[in-house]
Amino acid sequence: MNPATHRHPASYRDPAGFVFEEDGILYRQIHPRYQPSYEQLKQSGLYDRLVSEKLLIPHEEISQPNTADAFRIIRPQRIRPVIPPFCWTYNMLLDAAIATLRIQTIALQHGMILKDAHPSNIQFIGASPILIDTLSFETWIKTKPWIAYRQYCESFLLPLVIGHHGVPDSPKLLRAWPGGIPLETGRTMLPLRSKLSLHWLLHLHLHARQSRQGDTPKSSSTGFSSGQMKNLIHSLKLGTTRCHAGNKHSGWTNYEQQVSARGQYTSHKLAVIQKESAALSGIDTILDLGSNTGNYSNALRNISEKIIQLESDPQTANALYEKNKTAGDQNSLSLCLNVEDLLPAGCDHGLIPSLKSDLVLCLGLLHHLTYRNYIPLPDVLNLLAQLTNKYLWIEYIDPTDPLIREHFNPERVEQRLIDLETFEKQLETLFTTRYHTQLADSSRRLYLCSKK
Repeated sequence: MNPATHRHPASYRDPAGFVFEEDGILYRQIHPRYQPSYEQLKQSGLYDRLVSEKLLIPHEEISQPNTADAFRIIRPQRIRPVIPPFCWTYNMLLDAAIATLRIQTIALQHGMILKDAHPSNIQFIGASPILIDTLSFETWIKTKPWIAYRQYCESFLLPLVIGHHGVPDSPKLLRAWPGGIPLETGRTMLPLRSKLSLHWLLHLHLHARQSRQGDTPKSSSTGFSSGQMKNLIHSLKLGTTRCHAGNKHSGWTNYEQQVSARGQYTSHKLAVIQKESAALSGIDTILDLGSNTGNYSNALRNISEKIIQLESDPQTANALYEKNKTAGDQNSLSLCLNVEDLLPAGCDHGLIPSLKSDLVLCLGLLHHLTYRNYIPLPDVLNLLAQLTNKYLWIEYIDPTDPLIREHFNPERVEQRLIDLETFEKQLETLFTTRYHTQLADSSRRLYLCSKK
């Protein structure tokens, strides 16, 4: 085992250790400087408490290396997929923020604090947030303020409050500012009425003014008491839990009901997908692109419980996340992401390997990618081939379809016109068609394909 040569490219900032992968297994090397904190984490009972409450991933101690630069190597439970926070829905960011404060509260009870409070340290198992950075803890020195306070405000509280005031896809701001939205910049995005909340006024507006002087919560010569720390966390919790997603509906929220009005189209489509998919074998994960309410991928739970649902509309994606959370679903991951962002020009951030699945659904989406977003058909199909290990469901929508005439600019459709012959010819370059049919009460066609 040679950790240094297999270091994960995203693991380079933490002086306490780093993550590496060998033979498909993920490990974490802990440096000697972190030994006191690691031992306190384990001996204080904090590790056991957090793992039992499913707030921290468990790990196995693999070895105690005889090298000067390594104290211990651990093998943490692997979370798949690992998704950056800018792909989350609003309520995912909110739940991750609440979980972070919960972890901090428990850590204080065991004489430790979180030294990091960034969303990237949290991932989701279904609809449950969990901390994946075992080395995020250090001894709580009760005369010092919370070192991660500003980070929490900039990467959690600020985008949540911005979203509360009418920006349903506010987690996307973390794509522009991966380390958190600078307080002075972010406060200009907030309306004056945001100052009416004492907690938002304190942690965002006044904090931004104070940050111009290079300070965090007051840490003058009088010190910072344990009582102040607990009050700080309590105030952050009140400010965070006051945040709400706002308008829960958009033009796409009731799209399935609109389409279902078209005779037997929806029921036929669902029945075909269920019947033909039942014969597929070796399906571990299903990826639903443009999932909307998730009806089609949810109908395939008989072949796989692991489902990743991508929806670009923030309100619809957020509603789907809440639906899965209410159902206690620990297998479905609902994300807010444009499929076009996975293309090279969209700066995919290495998401394709994380999203790659055995069965991909591309239903009612192709015309949006080609006619609305001007993505050439070969590029769309190439992306789908990268995303699937085995199978693809894809829906062809004829240019004469009523919804295309209603929602798309005729000139755009004419410029990107894809007739059936062209579609099938392009599809066969990367896939082998196993089954296809025309859907009832529609000119639309459905194809089940195997990747070549």
